[in-house]
Amino acid sequence: MRNTLLLLATSASLLSAGAMEALGHGRELRVTRQDNRLVVSHPPGDHPFSPLVFGQDDFNGEPEAIGALPVIGPAVLWGVPGLSITGLDNASSFSVEAIGHADPFAEPPVGDAPERYVWRWDAESEAVTLSDNGFSFVGVAGGTLTTQSFGAVSSSAPGPFEIADSLVGQQGYHNHDLVRFALEGGAAAPTGVYGVFMRFDTDFDAASAPVLVTFNHGVAYDLVAPASEAIYAAARPGDYNRDGVVDPLDHTLWIEQFGDSVAQAGLGADGNRDGRVDGADFTVWRDHFAPATPGVTAPEPGAALTMAAPLAAWALRRRNRTLSWGQKKTRPGLSPGRVDSLALQDAGDQHSSSSPSASMSSTTSPQRAKLMSSSPSK
Repeated sequence: MRNTLLLLATSASLLSAGAMEALGHGRELRVTRQDNRLVVSHPPGDHPFSPLVFGQDDFNGEPEAIGALPVIGPAVLWGVPGLSITGLDNASSFSVEAIGHADPFAEPPVGDAPERYVWRWDAESEAVTLSDNGFSFVGVAGGTLTTQSFGAVSSSAPGPFEIADSLVGQQGYHNHDLVRFALEGGAAAPTGVYGVFMRFDTDFDAASAPVLVTFNHGVAYDLVAPASEAIYAAARPGDYNRDGVVDPLDHTLWIEQFGDSVAQAGLGADGNRDGRVDGADFTVWRDHFAPATPGVTAPEPGAALTMAAPLAAWALRRRNRTLSWGQKKTRPGLSPGRVDSLALQDAGDQHSSSSPSASMSSTTSPQRAKLMSSSPSK
């Protein structure tokens, strides 16, 4: 079957769900409606990914084919993840849209800075690295092949790509009938874990929050989850709890993890991806803090220290706790005094920067609003 799939250029019909029957279904993306907005979630069961990160950490994540695709050319093709769509209007169309983020590899921007749409984690360097390979959504509904391609970095958003003109017959099961995912370059594409942020939309509902979907191209299965989390951290600095917004809850997580070493750079509250949680990571959070309540500002380092010292002492009594989504923490033997001295280093000019900048927005729950209203202000 895999050899047959390599001949995709000769017959688009081979991209149908029937070809997937010989392959694993993988872990699907569940899409439903909540308060007139689409919501994307994981299926029940254990997995190592945070709520807004979706990947395949087993054989199901292997490429479906590597070869030439019509229109696209040489490409690596994945048939996963599939979609499990429930509770939506059958008369609605259904679309997917790639979402860009500030490019950490770009030079200081002049005017409108291009955004990055395709991310790559490299197993050799164990880091998120520069990637120039473009990506494509491949629509396969009804056996008709349609495509939308976009570059790794672009100044213009690709916009929504319709993958179904109606949802009749497309809901209520693990669906591989709608879309495939293609990395441009084929066999020449560097190995790694690739990631694309995307959201879903219909005619009658607000679009979902963007989620990160990752694709394994030649990387050991046990590295897929930490690689995926590292991509999320690179694209959304300061969002330590991976809920889509940089807010006081991320500051709380930074306090809890202060002084920890992380199993993989970028996990947990390791905002600058240097393998440890320290004062520099507070600066990352502060610079991207996006308060939803007018007048709320990020706490100064001194205010953070007031909370960090007793919490760090309390944290020393906890043993073998999970640092972030399955990654075990290591303890360097901190004391409250060491927490103070390390974090005070951030209060100086070494890690200082200007006022916080809003990079995200989100609706605010009553619990989160309460946290914000109690945060110290400048």
